[in-house]
Amino acid sequence: MTKLDTKTARAKLEARKTAYVSRIDRSLALGLRKGKQSAWIVRVQVGDTKQERRLGVVEESSDTGLSYSKALDLAQKTGAEMIEAMRDDSPITRSYTVEQCVTDFVKHLSQRRSVEDVGSSAYSINKTLRRHIPPVLMKMQVADLTARHLNKWHKGLDLKPITANLQWRYFRAALSLAFKNGLVDDDSAWRRVHSIEVPESAAIRDALTIEQVNDLLKAIDEPKFRDLCEAAFLTGGRLNDYVNARVAHVDLERAVWIVTPPRPSKKARPRNVYLNDEALELFARRAAGKEPDDLLFPAPDGEAWRKNMQQPRIKRAAQRAGLPSEVCFNWLRHSYISHTLANGAPPSTVADLVGTSVAMIEKTYRHLIESHARQVVASASPRLKPERDGKVVRLPSKAGAEQ
Repeated sequence: MTKLDTKTARAKLEARKTAYVSRIDRSLALGLRKGKQSAWIVRVQVGDTKQERRLGVVEESSDTGLSYSKALDLAQKTGAEMIEAMRDDSPITRSYTVEQCVTDFVKHLSQRRSVEDVGSSAYSINKTLRRHIPPVLMKMQVADLTARHLNKWHKGLDLKPITANLQWRYFRAALSLAFKNGLVDDDSAWRRVHSIEVPESAAIRDALTIEQVNDLLKAIDEPKFRDLCEAAFLTGGRLNDYVNARVAHVDLERAVWIVTPPRPSKKARPRNVYLNDEALELFARRAAGKEPDDLLFPAPDGEAWRKNMQQPRIKRAAQRAGLPSEVCFNWLRHSYISHTLANGAPPSTVADLVGTSVAMIEKTYRHLIESHARQVVASASPRLKPERDGKVVRLPSKAGAEQ
């Protein structure tokens, strides 16, 4: 955003055809066209439609020119009138339904290089939203939605709390995009809707014991899929981390796997996952005899794992191993996080290893963190009363420490 509020700042700008712009809000901006006679403009946007209008010359170009403060006031007044007129003329903004909102959101995601901010693909988000949002809600105008409508839908989903919160996260992102694009005037309805509180028991429901993981691995008859599942438990990655893993991403000397996204970005950056002896042995075996660009964990057909290839396989193995029918690939990631925290690893370290935030770890696995903290306090915190054998460990005095 260009600084336009002082004569000194404006004097430093070079003359050009395109305007220098300073945004006022999501749909309104004040601009400056720099030339022989520089002029203020106002630029507005409603949906995908943009318009601009000349406000007058700058005070440096004429004795009757507009100062920054006067131009700003005029831009806000003129811009509001332009936006209102554009909305009145647009059949979209007058009858913008939830279904149109979802369609625009999916289109927006599909045009982006990555969608890490919502955590899934445009295709899967479109599919899940249309499955869980009922037709009655789809036909409603977004402007008519209330917190009561949204809360009733959210709380009424026949899903686990964690999954229901994920659906709300997608829906809220779609509604927020509509507000950002000026297709609705108010976003207070969905800002008043909060996620369902997840019971602590739900956070550990997806964790498998070591014995259960071993039973699961024994029940898998395909070696490549068995190795994939073993890697997931030993390193805690997401499925896509293993799908995209190449031999070149593993440094066997340092015992490090560099998880590299296919399209690195600010939100999807490479991270180091340190390998214990079992994981190092597995990764070394998978990398043996392969070229640097070869897949580290290919599917049975030698290609990369594709959508839903792993789900029926892990369901069959779980049934053979006598595990709950809800078992899915992501349980292995939850199990890694749970065991690593239970063994005393700091939440910040675990978050770095699995590629998530410390806040998510602390919220979802709070019970494990608190349990470890109690153990540390019980064994390591100081006491005033001597132990039963009469021995008390005394700290050295300041004088003794200095000597």
